[in-house]
This record gives sequence, structure tokens and C-alpha cells, in this order.
Amino acid sequence: MLRFLIIIYLSFSCIIYANSEEVVHKDNRLDKINKTLSLVNISFGPAKFETENPAYYLQIRNDFDINDNASALMSWDFVLDEKYNSFSDVSIGGRFFPISDKAAPFLGANLGLGALRLSNINKFGFTFGVQAGVQFFRDSDLHLEIAVNYKRHLKYDSNIFGFVVGLSAPFIF
Repeated sequence: MLRFLIIIYLSFSCIIYANSEEVVHKDNRLDKINKTLSLVNISFGPAKFETENPAYYLQIRNDFDINDNASALMSWDFVLDEKYNSFSDVSIGGRFFPISDKAAPFLGANLGLGALRLSNINKFGFTFGVQAGVQFFRDSDLHLEIAVNYKRHLKYDSNIFGFVVGLSAPFIF
């Protein structure tokens, strides 16, 4: 199952990656396509899970900064507690930055497929997530992020909260 989710994640990251290039239109105008900045983000932090045990949240994500106010994303989220109960999902979504500044707040949402494993429950199904936070150094290739993530496994009605700190850097093929 995990291999399948990783293959999907890597496939989407190769498809969405875009390069800057010049295009000649039929009327011989030369226009420049805006470069989509592709960043890999790794975030880690504490989480609140279905159990009372301490849990940890790991997120590995591709961010595609489309413009100053929007970015598309693909992420793999993993939550694990001390009793080896886990939640994992692969999702795609987007973020909106209401202001384009060096430190910009954001709101985001995503949809995905996820697996939930508790001591007596194994469920696979759709997930929904929302996030809010602040991303620092938006005007550079290296972003620092502080965010709160909420994920919901729709089949089991489980809630996962995570507070994460992450670092984004350019993804180079």
C-alpha cells in the first residue's frame, strides 16, 4: 500500500514540474512564460491523533509556486504514535497567500487517499485536509514555514491535528 502511494506521489511530481521557456506565438510575438518554482518541503512536529499517546507528524511535500499569491502542492503526510498506530495519505491541493510579502500568511486545502491503522482498525479511503500558517522568505528560493494542519479520514471519521515547522528548498532534477 505504501509503495503504491509513493509511486503516485513521484509520478505526479514528475508530471507537474515545469520549466521556464520562451514561446513564439502564431503572430510572431515573443512571450515569456512565468517560471513555476518547484520546492521540496520537509516538515515535522507534534500531532494529536485518535489515541491519547504522543504522536508525531511528518510531511514531505512538493510546492509549485504559481505566482505570488498561489501555489499548488502534492504531499505525503505520515502520523505515528508511540503504540505504532498510524495515519498516512498522499494528497494534492493548493494554497492562497492573501498578501505577497517576505512573511506571508496562507490558507490551504487538499484532497487525497489515505490509510489509517489503529490497534483493531485498518481503513483505506479518501482524506480531506486544511492548513493555515505563515511562510517566511517567500521572495527567496528557501522558505521557512510554521503551520497547523488538520486532516480527516472520511471513511472512519477520524481527525488528525498537526503543528509543523518546515523548510523548503528548490527541487533540482
